[in-house]
Amino acid sequence: MTLPSKRVPIPRRGVDYRGKVVLAPMVRSGELPSRLLALEYGADLVWGPETVDHAMLGATKRFNEHSRTFEWFRVASHGLKVPPPDAKESIIFRSFPEREASKLIFQIGTSDPERAVKAARMVAEHVAGIDVNAGCPKPFSTSGGMGAELLKTPDKLCAILEALVQNITPEHEIGGGLLPWLTVVDNYLRTSIEVHNPWGNTKFLLSQMIPGKEKLHQRTTQEKTHSAVCRILGLEHLAEQALEADARLGLDKPQEKKASKKAKSSASAMAAGGQQGRAREQTRQRMPLSERNASRQARPGPGPEPEPVAPA
Repeated sequence: MTLPSKRVPIPRRGVDYRGKVVLAPMVRSGELPSRLLALEYGADLVWGPETVDHAMLGATKRFNEHSRTFEWFRVASHGLKVPPPDAKESIIFRSFPEREASKLIFQIGTSDPERAVKAARMVAEHVAGIDVNAGCPKPFSTSGGMGAELLKTPDKLCAILEALVQNITPEHEIGGGLLPWLTVVDNYLRTSIEVHNPWGNTKFLLSQMIPGKEKLHQRTTQEKTHSAVCRILGLEHLAEQALEADARLGLDKPQEKKASKKAKSSASAMAAGGQQGRAREQTRQRMPLSERNASRQARPGPGPEPEPVAPA
C-alpha cells in the first residue's frame, strides 16, 4: 500500500526540490547561458557553478542595462593595493532575475560559517536557494578545506549549514534550511515500511538520523520492530502499515534472548561432544582384546640404525 507523501515546510520564496529535473552544479557548464538554455528545454531548477566565498567577498555588484543581468565583478589587483589603470575586470557571478530568479540555486565554496553567510547575503535576494559544495574532489576546492574536504570535518560542515539557516533563511525566506529531524524520520520510516526494508538496515539509519542527545535515541535503538519505533515516536498514522511490514518480515514473532540462544548453542555443542566420545568408547569395547594387541604390534617401529662406513 502506497502512503501519501507528507508535505514539508518550505520558505515563502523557497522551492520544493522533490521530483525535479535540474541542471546540476558544474564549473563552466553552470554559467548563465547554460542555465537559461536548460530552463528553456524544461529544467525545473538550475544550479550555478561553485563560487568561492573569498571571490564573492571581494566583488562589487552592478546592474548591466544592456544584458539586463546583475553582475558581481572584481578588478584584478595582481597583489597590489591599488590596481593598475589597465587592470581587467573579472565577472565572478551573474544572474538574470527575469528568467531564473525563482529557479536558481547559488552554490558556495566555503570552509567558514561567517564567510558563507556574508557571501550568501550578497546574492540571496536574486536566487531561490543557497547550496554548500561538499563533494568536489578537485584540488582548487579541497586545498582550501572546501568541497569534499568538508566531509572529513562534519562539525565544520554542520556549523556552516546552521549559520546559513539561522541567518539567511529568516532574512530572505529562501531554501537551504534543515528539516526537523522528526519530519525526516517520519518520511524515512514511511518509505522503509512501504518497501518492507530489513529491520537491521532501518534501525541503523534511524540511529544516524535521530540526534544522540535526544532521549528517544536510546529507546528507539533498543527496539526490534517498525511498529515499536512508530509507537515510541508517536507516529500513529504509520501503525497499521508498520504492523503489516513487521508480519511480512517475521518480526511479529517472539524473539529469543541472546542468553537463551547461547545456552542452547552450548548445550548442543556439549551433546555433540558427548555423542562422539560415546561412539569411540563403543567401538573400543566391540574390538576383541587380541585384535587390539595385534594392531598395536603391527604398527611399524623405527628401523635398524645403518652400519658405520669405514673411511676410504
